[in-house]
Amino acid sequence: MTLPSRSEAYGSWEESGRARLGPATTMALGAAAGLVLAFLYLTDDGRRLRARIDPFLEGAMDEMKRLRGTAEKARQAWQEGQESLSAFTQAGSRPGA
Repeated sequence: MTLPSRSEAYGSWEESGRARLGPATTMALGAAAGLVLAFLYLTDDGRRLRARIDPFLEGAMDEMKRLRGTAEKARQAWQEGQESLSAFTQAGSRPGA
């Protein structure tokens, strides 16, 4: 029995972003994220830090919601403008119009 080559086991480097990072980098990023979460939720200092940054995070989330609503209104206005322009150009290109 022969073991598969590295490219057979993990695929080519171009197949996915995770393959480009490599397993050691992925594990290190996961460990760092776990460490941060453990600090924030399991220590008194982490709880105090969360209490200090919560108002900022809530404000940022509210701002993102407002921005999303504004972007949606702009998208709708753009679509209405395109529809109006299309209707105008079609009406002007009709024979006898």
